[in-house]
Amino acid sequence: SPKDSTDLSDFLKLYVNFKMKLRDAEDRGFSTNSDIQKEVENYKKEVGVPYYIEKYVKDPAIKKLYNESKYELRVSHILIRPDTISLAAAKKRAWSIIRKINNGADFAKLAKKFSADKRSAVNGGDIYWLTAGQTIPEFEKAIYATEPGHIYPKPVKTRFGYHIIKVAAKQKRVPKIKVSHILIDYKDDNGKVDTAAALAKAKKIKAQLDAGADFGELALMNSEDKSSAVNRGSVGLIQRRMMVKPFDEAAFKLKVGETSGIVQSKFGFHISKKLGEENVPTFKQEKKHFSQIYERRDFPTALKNLLAQIKAETNYKKFDTVDNVIKANTEKVTFGESYWSSKLHEKLEPLSVCSINGQKVSSDYFFKSVQGLPHINGFAVNKKIFDNAYSKFEKNILILQRVKKIENTDAEFKQLMQDYRDGVYVFRLQDQEVWQKLKVDSTKLHSLYEKNKSKYQWANRVSFYELYRYKKDSIKVFVDSLKNGSDFVALTARHTKRKKKAVKDGFYNLVNVKSTEMAARAFTMKQGEVSEPFKVGTGWSVIKVVEKSPSHQKSYKEALPEVSSLYHE
Repeated sequence: SPKDSTDLSDFLKLYVNFKMKLRDAEDRGFSTNSDIQKEVENYKKEVGVPYYIEKYVKDPAIKKLYNESKYELRVSHILIRPDTISLAAAKKRAWSIIRKINNGADFAKLAKKFSADKRSAVNGGDIYWLTAGQTIPEFEKAIYATEPGHIYPKPVKTRFGYHIIKVAAKQKRVPKIKVSHILIDYKDDNGKVDTAAALAKAKKIKAQLDAGADFGELALMNSEDKSSAVNRGSVGLIQRRMMVKPFDEAAFKLKVGETSGIVQSKFGFHISKKLGEENVPTFKQEKKHFSQIYERRDFPTALKNLLAQIKAETNYKKFDTVDNVIKANTEKVTFGESYWSSKLHEKLEPLSVCSINGQKVSSDYFFKSVQGLPHINGFAVNKKIFDNAYSKFEKNILILQRVKKIENTDAEFKQLMQDYRDGVYVFRLQDQEVWQKLKVDSTKLHSLYEKNKSKYQWANRVSFYELYRYKKDSIKVFVDSLKNGSDFVALTARHTKRKKKAVKDGFYNLVNVKSTEMAARAFTMKQGEVSEPFKVGTGWSVIKVVEKSPSHQKSYKEALPEVSSLYHE
């Protein structure tokens, strides 16, 4: 259509213009400009590590969890705990039991005799149906690696001890079913237990159902589960393990529209009918759920294993020399700008923190890399904070070795870097061609300010420190410490729990009094005054006022950014 042709023409003009700008950037030597290339490299470090972790570590594992969750497995186990015997003895006993099973011994009998899990031992080790995300990683890995009807070939060690695992069956999982039931409890009208009478009544109802009677009507008239009887027996949607095991097992075996036989549980006799079932949700629907499971349960170990693998590949070595100097240091130094002018820096500058692929990594490179990190910047350079900072640094520098390997083979990452590089080139080009050539007439700027200066006003502002804690009891400890002479600023820098990019060490510098509840309160206080603890959101704050600045007109210098913007327009 004509509209489509116009859109295509406009797009082509923009595209050609963009490509010409990139060609101009190349002609100006941007691709060899060390400043620009350093910016691109910094971006690679910033996005490369999370990109690699997300795409090559988390995503495959989360997808695997989802695919495994499409199935459920009937699992039994024998647990040998090392509580009363040594770990080595527990392992030896587990191997002995595996040999007996392989020689034809009955798994259920051995479970009843040897398993320390008494709840499952009485059922021959049966722990019912399991699916992905429901048990500990080591156990789950073993059950999905075992064919139905077989045992896992070796003992599986977990924090509970050694397990001998058997998978009895594997089937497609039905996440939820919609079911109705009729319950006949064991008690008669006088409240006495009469199991025979209850069974007879259940049989009579079952016969009526077999003859074509309406399930809902019979549930309404006969079911002694009153909460579902009023809904014609419906208990709604249920998942595995929501109901008692005999009921659960019978209901999930049914086909949609099918009625069960008489099932006995501790509550009485049940007759159930399956009204519907849900399919396994799509990966998109389940990704968040399995991401949370993976992050909490599996990722810490996966990351630890990945870093160990990269260390081995790169012949990585960490040196203790920097640690030793920091341990012996008595100078008060913090991570950040103050470090570079300290005596500690003079001592550490010649030292290296580690080596990778035979290349040493300097302490300066380490301190530059970590000085902007939260919970590091502004904190004392001591052994505890150094270890925390080094842990983060080590993770990044090791995973960057993998990023280097994918930057030319991973098309998506390659394009991501190309887009950023192109953006930097165009921005620098625009800066050179437009902003650097824009001449500013200072006389006209000042005249513009004088004409509009009534518009340039500071609101009421205040500077203050805030010590924020999640619990009232916690903040009371610090209040007592302040009363005993502790320094408010030092306490806040170390212990405040509120972290914002614009707020360093709990200090709010001349903020609008309307910006936060703390600012509004600070403006009502005197300079130097410390407040009592007060509730803010879900936590507690104590504030100290540093400076109050009532509303007033901005000076020419203060208003210059706004005046310049108006001038450029």
